[in-house]
Amino acid sequence: MRTDDRMAQIVTLGGLDPEALTTLARDGVGALRVPGFFDEKFCEQLLAVGHEFLERYDRDQYPVVACKIGPALNEYMVKDGISPQYWSEADRVVHLWSTELRHLAVHDECHRLLTESWSGPVRAARVSGRPLFWGIVREISEGTLIHWDDVTQELQGLSIDPRPWAQLALNVFLSVPEQGGEAVVWLQRWAVGDESHRISFGYRPDVIRPSSPICTIVPHVGDAILFNARNYHTVNPGHSGRRVAFSAFVGLGDEMALWS
Repeated sequence: MRTDDRMAQIVTLGGLDPEALTTLARDGVGALRVPGFFDEKFCEQLLAVGHEFLERYDRDQYPVVACKIGPALNEYMVKDGISPQYWSEADRVVHLWSTELRHLAVHDECHRLLTESWSGPVRAARVSGRPLFWGIVREISEGTLIHWDDVTQELQGLSIDPRPWAQLALNVFLSVPEQGGEAVVWLQRWAVGDESHRISFGYRPDVIRPSSPICTIVPHVGDAILFNARNYHTVNPGHSGRRVAFSAFVGLGDEMALWS
């Protein structure tokens, strides 16, 4: 097979719309890019002010160096559902955004732009009637392991409301390294046999089938990049600069559901 035959398309848009999001969810393309989703000046302000509030991911669960503002749901999954610590951390960070960071209404701006892109309501996903936190600021400058994300498999014994038929990853870039930091997505879903390739929270590179279509996405400041989170993906290490993004999962259904 020629290399070109494996390239999944990256589509650049002036704005999001239901057709583009649905096509992405059905693996009709590898990724979507919306340049200028956030204004560059806004990105600079958010990066400068938010820097002091970044905290490292739990080292026991996430051995790759990465930092964030806000709870990531998959960090707080326990045998019977979601750890109570998740809700207290979500409350703490919501308070942070409403006080020290209140002048940077990044969640409001992102919600407004997503509402313009979907025909139904856009709201935080809920579990047992409680809204999940969405919209973390995340620094992944040293790369990450190959992995996939699917909340319908990760929530053991619990259901997310509304239950999405597709889960997309949204990253709006606040800072990018001079080299590296690319997102790499393969149009390949998890299969039971893949667990023999698992390491820590991710998988060895040999989990990827040679025939799987691939796209490599070079981010730019202000870009919104979306891809199908249920497909295998990774981040390459960056060099000479930081890779920081505002990130959320986007669940598609009659309503658009958001969480992180």
